[in-house]
Amino acid sequence: YLIDECHCDPMDTDSLGDTVLYRAAHYGSLDVMKYLINHHHCDPMATNNEGETVFQHAAKGSPSPDVIIYLINECNCDPMTVDKKGWTPLHTASYYGRSAVVECLLST
Repeated sequence: YLIDECHCDPMDTDSLGDTVLYRAAHYGSLDVMKYLINHHHCDPMATNNEGETVFQHAAKGSPSPDVIIYLINECNCDPMTVDKKGWTPLHTASYYGRSAVVECLLST
């Protein structure tokens, strides 16, 4: 509604450089992610001010590996991408205790 009816820009960023796609990934909203990527050409490989990708936000917050699987298989995201701290999504998922995401990343 906000994008289609109110013409909000899905590429707008907050003070950290995160777009709405980052939030969708963080909260595991796969349908929202697909909508943003497929219909509004949001870039899952874009980086925020800390060099984090959407993939790293998914590893940080998403309780389900479905988002991770989608990013790898459908968006060709590289699980070895590092942020400004030198962390990969595996480091991030491990740090935040996302065991299902860790298992998924280790199996890819």
